[in-house]
Amino acid sequence: MLGALVDYKVELNLWIAFSILTYAISVNLAWRWRRPRPGRSAPWIEKVKGWLLQLLRFAYYVGLPFCLLLNGEAVEQSLRRVLGFDIPLSFLMRGVLLPRVVGLGGLTTSEWFAGVGMGMALGAGAFFLIALGWRYFVRSLRTLPHRQVAPSAPETGVGKPAAMVSPPPAKAWWVMLWEAFYAEMHWAFYRAGPIILLDKYYAGTFLGFLLLNLEWWTDPAWRHGWGAKGRRPDVALRWSLAFVMAIIFFFTRNLWLAIPLHWAIEMGCRRLLKAPS
Repeated sequence: MLGALVDYKVELNLWIAFSILTYAISVNLAWRWRRPRPGRSAPWIEKVKGWLLQLLRFAYYVGLPFCLLLNGEAVEQSLRRVLGFDIPLSFLMRGVLLPRVVGLGGLTTSEWFAGVGMGMALGAGAFFLIALGWRYFVRSLRTLPHRQVAPSAPETGVGKPAAMVSPPPAKAWWVMLWEAFYAEMHWAFYRAGPIILLDKYYAGTFLGFLLLNLEWWTDPAWRHGWGAKGRRPDVALRWSLAFVMAIIFFFTRNLWLAIPLHWAIEMGCRRLLKAPS
């Protein structure tokens, strides 16, 4: 029904606007209720809340773009042949997000290998620049008087306790890889709308980066992280990663390559440059 009323390019960008609105509502509600309530919840309630949070994050970061990639009519026809009856999926699986635009296909073998070489070179340069910048940022925090540095309470971290963005507390390599997958899928989704609408990779890629900044700026925890009393290196690192990965994607147009590069750069920065507590 929606596809008959609006062009698929417009529809895709409307979904991006819906995603930003969902993010803004969730992070502001989480920020408002960030203080613990009187009394203690049962341990099993906290576990259920944790699992529910991760399911919501998966639906937001992966489920939404995945549904927009699939064509509901084609899936309905396939299921009809297998099951013998119809399952209405067109309202959920829109097919307005093109795989080649998000970097999931459309490259030849030679383009793949050329992109790997370009991506490795750009990734090494990005790691060097981000590491230098983060080292300077961390040193500046250490030189601040103690009263000017905000305490690292759990509720003031980037994305904490935002319902859609707070990652698990552990920093194991596989957790960071999963978070890199979430981030790159989400960022590619935001790039795809402007790229398809404008039919220009350069303008669309960086307009998508601006949309991402708009989304982040709706988060009070994110704004707090840039303030004089709430400076947090992880906020600066995430912004830097989004910027350099936009550049790497523009030259490689390969999401499969962007995910491990994102993970490697972030792993290297977090392991080599410890931020002060």
